Parts: sequence; C-alpha cells; structure tokens
Amino acid sequence: MSVTGWISRIARRLRDGAERGFSTVIVMGALLVGGLVVVAAFGATQPGIGLSGDDRDRKAAYAAAESGLAYYQFHLDQDVNYWADCKNVDPPSLTEPSPVNDRWVTGPDVRQWRSLPGAPGKYTIELLPATGDPGVCSATTMLDPATGTFRVRSTGVVGDEKRSIIATFRRRGFLDFIYFTEYETIPPLAYSTLALRESALVECVKTARDGRPEDKNSYCLPLQFANGDKINGPFHTNDEILVCNSPTFGRKAADRVEISAPLPRAFEAAQGCGATPNFLGTFVPSADPIALPPDNKELEGYAAAAYTFTGKTTIVLDGNTMTVTNQGVKKTLPLPANGVVYVKSEGCSPTYEYRQVYNAPVGCGEAWVSGSYSKSLTIGTDNDVVIDGNLTKPAGSDALLGLVATNFVRVYHPVMNPAGNCDMSTSSSLVNLTIHAAILALNQSFIVDNFYCGTHLEDLTIKGAVTQKFRGPVGLTTGQGYIKKYDYDDQLRHREPPYFIDPVEAAWRITRQNEQVPSR
Repeated sequence: MSVTGWISRIARRLRDGAERGFSTVIVMGALLVGGLVVVAAFGATQPGIGLSGDDRDRKAAYAAAESGLAYYQFHLDQDVNYWADCKNVDPPSLTEPSPVNDRWVTGPDVRQWRSLPGAPGKYTIELLPATGDPGVCSATTMLDPATGTFRVRSTGVVGDEKRSIIATFRRRGFLDFIYFTEYETIPPLAYSTLALRESALVECVKTARDGRPEDKNSYCLPLQFANGDKINGPFHTNDEILVCNSPTFGRKAADRVEISAPLPRAFEAAQGCGATPNFLGTFVPSADPIALPPDNKELEGYAAAAYTFTGKTTIVLDGNTMTVTNQGVKKTLPLPANGVVYVKSEGCSPTYEYRQVYNAPVGCGEAWVSGSYSKSLTIGTDNDVVIDGNLTKPAGSDALLGLVATNFVRVYHPVMNPAGNCDMSTSSSLVNLTIHAAILALNQSFIVDNFYCGTHLEDLTIKGAVTQKFRGPVGLTTGQGYIKKYDYDDQLRHREPPYFIDPVEAAWRITRQNEQVPSR
C-alpha cells in the first residue's frame, strides 16, 4: 500500500471515531438530564407522600373518635341512667380499662384509653359537666336542667394525629313529635255524667296493646281523625288510631308515624267511614311506647319567687315582657331570666266541667295565656292552662314556648249560659285560632271546652307539638269546633323550651355533634 493510501485510511478512521465519540457525549448528556429530572420529581413528591399518610391518619383519628361515641351510645341504650354513673362504670373487658373519664382540664393527661379492636388507633371519652366543677362529673352536675341535655367529648388518636368530637345527648321524647298520646280516648273527666266518669276511669286506661275489646263500649270512647285533618310532622301514640276516610299524617318520609298497636289494629275505620289514611310520613306499627311523668313539680322548683303565683292567673305576653293579673293585682314584668313561670293551687280540688261556664274556685292553679313572645318561656301549672287568645311569635324568631299543665291545656270556648245550656249569644269564640307552643298535658288532655256545642270555628293551627295523656276533642265531624292544622316546629328536634319536662326512662340520642379544634 502506498504512503498516500495509508494516510487516507488513517484520516477516515479518525473522522469516524470523532463522530462516534460525539454521539456518545450526546447520549451521556441526555441520560444525565433525565436522571436530574427523576431526582427532582422524586424530591418533589416526597412531601406529598408524607401528606397523604398524614391525611389518612387524620381521617382514621376522626373515625376512632366516632367509635368512642358509638361505645358510649351503646351503653346508654343498655342503661338509660348510664350517664349518671359518671366514670364509675364497668370496663369493656377484664383486660381493658374503661375509656370513660372525668373531663381533663389541666396538668398531666391521666385519661384512660381504649384501643380499637382490629384497627390501629385508640379513643377516650370525657364527661363534660353542665354545672359546678368543670372537671368533676356527678349525677347532679352532668345534666343541664334547662335543656335536658348532657355532653361528652370523644378523642381519637392514630399515629401522631389526634381529633376530638363533642356530642350533645337528649332523650328521645315528646318533643320529637308534633302529636303524642298515651290513650286515643276521651279523658274520663270529660264525660257528661258522674256515672260515666267513674266507669271511664276504669275502662279508659285499657288500650289496644293491653287487650281492649273489639267492641268499644260507651265508657271508653275513641276519637277519630277526620277527613281534612293534617298532622304535618312526626307522630306517636301508645295506642291505636281511629280514622274517618283520609286524614294526612306526616310531611315526608323522614316523619315517622308511630303507633304502638300492632297490625292489623294499628288503625281502623270509624263507624260510617272508610279507613284510607294518607301517610306522607313512614308508617311504623308496634313502636315502643314512651311513658309520661306523673307531674311537673320539678318545674315548680325552677321558678323564682317573683314568677310563682297562686290561684287563677292571667298572663298576656308582649315580646320580652308579660302583664300578669293575680288576686286582683295587675303588673307588667320582664320575662324571667331562666324562662320559667309557675302557677300553683291553694284550697282547690281540681276537676273538669263538661259544661264549662268558667266558675272554677279562684284558688285553682290556672294560667290563662295569650299574646306574642320573643323570648323562650315555659309556663307550668298545678292544674290547667287556658288559652284565651292567639299565642304567637314574630316571623323568624327562634323563641320557644312551653305550656305544661298537670291536668288540662284548654282552649277557651264560652258557649254555655250559667244554667249549662248551649247559648251562642254568650259566645266570644276564638275563630281560626293560632298557637305557637309545645303543649304538654300530663294527666289529662289538650281540649277545646264545650267542644260539642256551637258553630264551626274553622282552623286550629298549632306550630310546635301537642303531648297529652288522653285524646282531647277539639271538634266534631258534625261541624262543631275546629279542623286540625298541626305543623311541627323542627327546632324541637334539637332544642326545647326552658326546663321542659322529660319522659320517663326514654332512650338517649345524639342531637348535635361538632369537632373541637384544636383537639384535646
């Protein structure tokens, strides 16, 4: 090979090698840049991975706190007085401490915790007294008597995350319903003769669940819901109901229409009527009965001396004040600070006059009530409450009025002359009456006086709740009295008038819960 050929071959190899080396540099550079991008991306996602883990633990801690509430609710369902035992309750097992504690206020955390079965995390429950020492629970400090509620705090922990929930408990009771009765029969004291009253006192406490005979006798007269009656809200009776054609019960599926009598006798047709009730709410036969307390003496204890009256007392409400007439003295007072007025009896043997001419002894504890209110108030009586005018509150007001009578809550209807005969010339009847109140007649009824006499009074509109032992008549299908227009005040699911009376041995439920931030 000539010298020229060798020189050409060497030049060609050098040229090819340079090209190959340049390609290698490009590839290595691309790999370096790609690696830097991967490293940057990994570094950017690492905090997100940590946050996702924290978020998972936060959710799990909240679920653990809810498990604590479920634990406490379970024991309340087993024993309605569980709350009154404070932290002196049995542990969940022989190897676990009770997670129920006094409130932790300051100092070292000495709360007992319970591990979640089969899951990471734990919970503890603290009792939050309504009165007295904030760190010590007792049967007298735990319950808020003004609202009938108590509170607990449940805290859950998972990993480093902790969350707390405060829950408010209230009994399932009368104020869960627009309408509540123990017996769907006329009260014994509202019968027309002494003989009928005496027989009814025996017969009328027999309900369907107690084996009342199919053939209703004259001593125990059931009342019917008539065509056109509207019970707009949740409903409960410990008895069965008598239906004439198609009254309406409930507003929506969430409104339970509870009847303690079993099918097929939960409702039946009145004589001469069909039985086609319009259940807009969810019909629930064989519901558990709810027991009424015997009196309201506890309420009397909450009334201040200046707001405790004896004998017949007229109360006209006006915003935040009331004008009271008692024993010939008339005065205007601010509504009481704690919201309780009580009228007691002196030298009175309570009864009820079938032919009502309004001549009860002045010593009988009657509160005659009318007017408009803008502050929450409860009026209780030894004997009766008589409604002698509209009882209303301003539109949009959240004030609540409670009327709690030991015997009757009555609507004024003066259609009797002194001889006890129907006489419309004496009437000053309340046509289209409106009542915004939670009504409770502990031993008798909510009733329209002289319900069988007079002309049609159009609508009786109630916004609130009606609770009564016996079913009081407010009108007749023959035209006398009122058509019922009862609308539930949904505030009563969560609130109640001051110191309103609770049922006997009723179950507790959570009416409100919210997270505490920061947690404890």
